Amino acid sequence: MAQNGKRVYTVPRYCKSNTEDGMKFSPLHRSPPLVFLFLLGIFYGCLWDNSDANKTKIPGGMTLVSAKGHSFQMGDSISAPLHEVVFTYDFYMDQTEVTQADYRSLMDTNPSYFNHDSQRPVERVTWYDAIIYCNRRSQRDGLDTVYRFSALSRMEDGFGVDSMIGLVIDYTKKGYRLPTEAEWEYAYRGGTQSVFYWGNNPDSTGDYSWYAANSRDSTQPVAQKKPNTYGLYDMAGNVYEWIADWYDDYTSSPETDPRGAAEGALHALRGGCWFNTPQILRAAHRGKEPANDRNLDVGFRCALTK
Repeated sequence: MAQNGKRVYTVPRYCKSNTEDGMKFSPLHRSPPLVFLFLLGIFYGCLWDNSDANKTKIPGGMTLVSAKGHSFQMGDSISAPLHEVVFTYDFYMDQTEVTQADYRSLMDTNPSYFNHDSQRPVERVTWYDAIIYCNRRSQRDGLDTVYRFSALSRMEDGFGVDSMIGLVIDYTKKGYRLPTEAEWEYAYRGGTQSVFYWGNNPDSTGDYSWYAANSRDSTQPVAQKKPNTYGLYDMAGNVYEWIADWYDDYTSSPETDPRGAAEGALHALRGGCWFNTPQILRAAHRGKEPANDRNLDVGFRCALTK
């Protein structure tokens, strides 16, 4: 019998059998060793219960980023002042940038310029396109939608969303969304405080990233280079990634679960791309673009609060 997602066993106190003398206890009752072994088996069966209800299920294609109760130094001396960030929650992050195949499966289109391999990251998507994808993915998987809006307008060519009216981002909802800048940098670093997630040596960039020296002037299929310690691929290079936050100056004060400015003119980008030098692929480097820009060097990946 199941109660609250756990197995509950009903154990008889004794067994009875009908005899000419009436009701008598069966041999089970008269054999303490057998009863002991029976109960012991139930006890260990509960400990070894591997049912789905007792497992933490990680969404397909994502990695758990253990951030709750952890802090890190965000930023660097070049891009922004170093400041402490603390998280009060864990979150999941896509192992790869959203591919063209992923995008087409939910959006019925592929706006990418480098479109001759469906496992390359999708690009030429606006920030608004990315959050619509997040909502559709949430609906597909039976999750809440994080983004609400009353109306939208599209580009003249029909490929991209140009603007939204009445947009509300509800971080209390459990659904797919774009990562915040703090989440993205924490996930990139993978527990390091080095310049890159592979260390401080730019000579190793080609082992982990598609960038100016090895990309052959285009994006490349995802997950071909070495991942970081969280198992995340292409956090540096291939395509820039849209971030949830409006671009704004950092504070030098400690922050808890920061989500950026409430409004702004530009959205943050992270990670660098296929035509950048290692300098731009640093953990703390920040880019920025208008939300309705579509570029062949910008894609995204999704996050999900645990």
